[in-house]
Amino acid sequence: MLENKKALAVLVFLGICGVVLFFQTYQDIRPEATLQVNISKTEAAARADDILIAHGFAPAPYQKTVQLVYDDPVYLKKTFGIAYTNELIRNSVISCWKWRVRYFKELEKEGFLVSLKADTGRMVYFGHHQMDDAEAEDIDHARAQDLAETFFASQTTGDWQQVVDTEYKQKNRTDHIFEWEQKDPRIGEAARRVYVSVSGDRLEYFSEYLKVPESFRRGFFKEQIPSFIIHAFFWLINIFLFGAVIVSLFIQYKKKSLRTGAAKWLVFVYVVLNLLNLWNVLPMIWGGYDTQVSKFFFMGMSLGSHMIGICLGALGLFILFIVGESLARDIGHNAFPFFTAWKEKKLYSRKILHRIFIAYLLVSLRIGYVTSFFLLMVQFFDAWKPIASLYTHVFSWQMPFLMPLTFGLSTFLLEGLKFRLFTISFIMKYLKNIWIAVIFSACCATFISFSTTIQPVYLKALQMILLFAAWGWVYWKYGFEVVFWIEFLFGMFLVCIPLLRSTVPFFYLSGWIVTGILVLPALWALYGWQKIKDQKEA
Repeated sequence: MLENKKALAVLVFLGICGVVLFFQTYQDIRPEATLQVNISKTEAAARADDILIAHGFAPAPYQKTVQLVYDDPVYLKKTFGIAYTNELIRNSVISCWKWRVRYFKELEKEGFLVSLKADTGRMVYFGHHQMDDAEAEDIDHARAQDLAETFFASQTTGDWQQVVDTEYKQKNRTDHIFEWEQKDPRIGEAARRVYVSVSGDRLEYFSEYLKVPESFRRGFFKEQIPSFIIHAFFWLINIFLFGAVIVSLFIQYKKKSLRTGAAKWLVFVYVVLNLLNLWNVLPMIWGGYDTQVSKFFFMGMSLGSHMIGICLGALGLFILFIVGESLARDIGHNAFPFFTAWKEKKLYSRKILHRIFIAYLLVSLRIGYVTSFFLLMVQFFDAWKPIASLYTHVFSWQMPFLMPLTFGLSTFLLEGLKFRLFTISFIMKYLKNIWIAVIFSACCATFISFSTTIQPVYLKALQMILLFAAWGWVYWKYGFEVVFWIEFLFGMFLVCIPLLRSTVPFFYLSGWIVTGILVLPALWALYGWQKIKDQKEA
């Protein structure tokens, strides 16, 4: 790639154009562009405490967790497109990104859930969960309606009409339920609604939501069936790959071709990263606490399942590495040029430093490819894209800047070893055709990890197959580490943007830490070039 100067210049130009295009269209084609966190977790918890106190409840006896969550406006994106949906979110017509503060007691059903907008801190949900036979003051329906209307008026503006007015008799209380629908503006066939429930003389539930036509929900589910079928089919291929790994492990072991030295160090790094990740995600684990069991049992089961997952992942990584590396040696392919250069004390050679430059170049090309592909799909196929959960995770974890290092590194490592090192080496050994190897590995990587997708699903399949096929070729030409760095740097790039846009100092600082990690390989490469220059001059 670096030998042809004209081609290199064209690729650099395209990479720069791709990054510029990404930022120019960011607000219109990226669902996460509306993520604006101006309220810290601590402030969200304090505001939620104030809300409970204002409604006559005491927050002190409860434990609480705070997580960033989102409601994905699928109907709006599918019907009107991402650009218009993002505009509605920015103008507070609908709520998407929220701090969810949960109050709970061990082994008790009673608790509270309060959701606040991440940008303004305004309450958009309140829920008082209690036993069906819990007692409350028995008030008449007219008084309950006065209480509900007073609260409703304090939370809304505009022209609304009441569409639900009912009551539900419980054993020791009466729940009064009211609902309002906004007359104007309507959003297609959907409508903004506000739900208010009064139990005794207190607010029980409050929720702002978008009522979507039933026909849309049913139709949308049917549209997902092909992706479920494809996903299930390629899990059969995954079983085949598992069998191929085990058979290859046995064959290479009999040949005494397995080398475990580097694999042990890789497993050590993987386990350390995942243990650090486990500590980082503790707030999210507590957020899912089931109050029907003891905290000790819940945390024991949660930590135990995570530890089992880490051990299985480490075992899988170890086997994939030693088998894949052995197969690569059999076909004469240097799968790990960085590791080889390190062993030979040639880490600052031009060949290795070139690969760092190539990784950054390909990251910029990937940014441009993903952006331009989606723009074309929106223009000609009305494509849309769901929100990825990583954007809520990064704000919910204890140390946001650790997410790309812990979760990202370990995920990319396993996927790369499985779909590139092993799969391509295995097919090359027995079929000796790089294009079959690259395309097969790309299809497996695409459909086995078919979770967050551009819709329609065949567009996402096309995008990912082309992308993963390109990464397969890059792996074959430049080695495993280059593709690994491409995936890692791209993930870091996407994560740092919402962090840097936050006005909360802790998140903003985390964004700059992620940015610093993002440029570390470039700084290392610059140091290497300077070292080579100094050696020449000497």
